[in-house]
Amino acid sequence: MQIIIIIIYHWEQAKTWASKLVNSHYYLDDLQNWEDEKYRIFTSDLNYEEIIFEHLTRLYQVREDFENMDENTY
Repeated sequence: MQIIIIIIYHWEQAKTWASKLVNSHYYLDDLQNWEDEKYRIFTSDLNYEEIIFEHLTRLYQVREDFENMDENTY
């Protein structure tokens, strides 16, 4: 559970900084993909939170399936 809190904290920070920098005069010439990602985060076109929760949901389901196995279902 602690890892989820850390991941969400960092995602919130990324959204905050993308919002602050989207109209700034700072531009990373050599890192166009970072600029694109910053803009996509700002516009919510890129949402790592959804991606993270989809993977975590799948992970917890697999874990639950394994924990429910016995000698007949393994």
